[in-house]
Amino acid sequence: MERGKEAWKERERGDGLHHLLGLNNELYCSHLQLKLRILEMEVQASLSDLRDVGQTMALSTHAENAVQLMRWIYDLVVLDPNEDTSKKASTKLLDGVLGLLDTLLVFQEGPAEEWTEMAKLAFGILLSCAANSNLELCAMATAKLHALIQTRNMKDPEEGGYLLYFINCIVQKTIESDNQEHYSFLIPVVKALLEKLNTVLGLASYVPDLPQTQAGPAFFDDFQLYCQQIQWRSFMEKKYRKPVNAFKETILTNSLWIMVHFLKCYEKVP
Repeated sequence: MERGKEAWKERERGDGLHHLLGLNNELYCSHLQLKLRILEMEVQASLSDLRDVGQTMALSTHAENAVQLMRWIYDLVVLDPNEDTSKKASTKLLDGVLGLLDTLLVFQEGPAEEWTEMAKLAFGILLSCAANSNLELCAMATAKLHALIQTRNMKDPEEGGYLLYFINCIVQKTIESDNQEHYSFLIPVVKALLEKLNTVLGLASYVPDLPQTQAGPAFFDDFQLYCQQIQWRSFMEKKYRKPVNAFKETILTNSLWIMVHFLKCYEKVP
């Protein structure tokens, strides 16, 4: 496994080759599964590099390598249109992503400016994993989301609206499919978001019938009924669909290089 910033051109060319093989041949397994396996190994290699060089040096020397890797992971886990999520994410990959976030102090709040792009990529990956039908993967993602929400100041209404909107979309799907177990992993995240965003999003004014989060276990059932009502659905769609799409665009803009590099590498594959 090649490591370091200089190896990315070869990695991109290799990814182009996987797609070309998938288009022109019947593969033993999906090219997405190949890409997933490679990314799992890349994350482990990156973590090994970070441990080897030490944290202080790693934050400067391996920053670009890490963000490129996260872009590729985001491209597979979040952007790829294939509906078979088992081919696009795994507990091993997410565990590695969580390791990178912790090692690189992506979400550490302090006097230094937050690594904004990495944070946005991470939230997108975590939300996609929270939506995954693999409940072990969902449990890992929602646990991290809950911890982040609890520790962040959550003063950015765009970020807060983005998180609440997409968690709500996942919740709606679990209710439609009557998947109570999946819903049970999501509701602590919803509760934490509502408590943190109550003032920032002006929830008392827009959704006055919102169940009280202090209701304890009753909130589990109360919110499940309430979130299907017109007051909540209208609030989510009218207030946050456009801002959320704009927030997503900022992530996509930073990740467009993936497609550009892929097309260049695809053309070079013999």
